[in-house]
Amino acid sequence: MKINIVAVSGVLLFCAQALPSFSAEPAANFGKMCVSCHAKDRKGAPAMVKMFKVEPAAMDLTDKAFLAMSDADIAAIISAGKGKMPAHKARLTAEEIAALVSYLKAPDAKAAEAKAPEAAAVPAKAPETAPAAKAPAAKAAGNADYKAKCASCHGKDGKGNPSMAKMFKLEPSALDLTGAAIQEKTGEELAKPILGGKGKMPAFKSRLTEAQVKELVKFIKTLKK
Repeated sequence: MKINIVAVSGVLLFCAQALPSFSAEPAANFGKMCVSCHAKDRKGAPAMVKMFKVEPAAMDLTDKAFLAMSDADIAAIISAGKGKMPAHKARLTAEEIAALVSYLKAPDAKAAEAKAPEAAAVPAKAPETAPAAKAPAAKAAGNADYKAKCASCHGKDGKGNPSMAKMFKLEPSALDLTGAAIQEKTGEELAKPILGGKGKMPAFKSRLTEAQVKELVKFIKTLKK
């Protein structure tokens, strides 16, 4: 069966609901804005496919045609809309759109969601007298926040996401966290733009605690060339 890529990109890629209070977390935004049309398994809700008279592949976010699209193309559709797909530029910031794109393209996102409840139900108990064990835990915490809030623009390795650089009309180096220009900054200097924003960088002071920012800065310091 031939896949209509135009349909995949243009027909309700993200079916909007009239819901306020969007989240910085891409999983939460997917649950609020996308599930009703694309379903929890991302393969498309049969009722919506029938109602809009489209091929099932047009709402299937697991389809190869959708996953083959560039991050910039998907982000542009979310922002400006296309066909029956509404525009979300008034509802989501560029950073939130980028995070949502990264979330949808991540091959292990669904698996991570499925394992999350089980992991939370049986938390690992750290030894009471093991100061050295705190370092890996802290790094894991900073890594988790980095993946959720930074990787979509700065890349998993910290070297910058070329698609996001193109979308924001920036030099790739502007999103690179591994170079001396960033790595030589103090923790306070790195924390300032995270909390207050700078240029196209959004502020996270209402989304991250001081402790989270501190661990995030520590993790960024490990992203050296």
